[in-house]
Amino acid sequence: MSAYFASIPLTRIDVPADRLRRVKPWRAETLGKEFAAGQPQQHPVNLVAEESGRFTLISGATRLDAAHLAGWEAVDARVTPAGEITAEQRRMLEITENLNRESLTALEKAESLAELKELHEALYPLVRNGGDRRSKAARQARADQNEIFSFRSEAAEMTGLSRRAIEIAVAIATGLSDAVKNRLRETWLEDHQAGLRLLSEQPEEAQHQALDLLFSSPPEAANVADALALVAGRRLLTASEKRFASTLGNFARMSERERADFLDTQEAFVRAHAKKRGWF
Repeated sequence: MSAYFASIPLTRIDVPADRLRRVKPWRAETLGKEFAAGQPQQHPVNLVAEESGRFTLISGATRLDAAHLAGWEAVDARVTPAGEITAEQRRMLEITENLNRESLTALEKAESLAELKELHEALYPLVRNGGDRRSKAARQARADQNEIFSFRSEAAEMTGLSRRAIEIAVAIATGLSDAVKNRLRETWLEDHQAGLRLLSEQPEEAQHQALDLLFSSPPEAANVADALALVAGRRLLTASEKRFASTLGNFARMSERERADFLDTQEAFVRAHAKKRGWF
């Protein structure tokens, strides 16, 4: 029996406690008001029909909460029999729907991609464990290796992100401790990828110390870079010093042609400064 569509009573649906993405109350409340006002359900939730006769939610938690708030008795669902879907497939369906449908923060996207990578590797354990080219499974291991390498390409196609962006996202998710992630949720930094990336490259103790400075009242640092500088005992640069360092760095990275073009645009200033300094 394949998946089918049905209207399922809310009282028969169970929500797993280990869902990757938490429902944002304001999203559920907004959608719940729309449902209560007569807005129809645009997309079905995804459920698994368990042998017990109950149903387990895979994806669509916000829609499910909204239905409860609107006083609905049932929701439209796409139902898959338990015997036709593995635990890994359940999780992958949850993640891929979130990546495709929901507006994720930078942290949520990083966590989703990192777990998607783990699930992908779980399907090819020989590669994850290093494989053994001398064993009888060598051929399968090499095939598995190709599948692992293809993860980034598949994820890139799925999310619209470049392979490099996916690598960065996975590094962020794996570099931040669970305790740090919990502190980041519902803050401005949760959706600031550059700050998350810099924070994820630090030891966990430094991550917490930086957040202490960023989330103090009033904040003792304006961004992650400044917070980490203070954690390391360094003096913060002034606005003028930052501009100088940025300009100097950009100039150093220019090609010879780019430097020449830049100096040509500043010819009057360069001549005046050279004359003042007695260079000619």
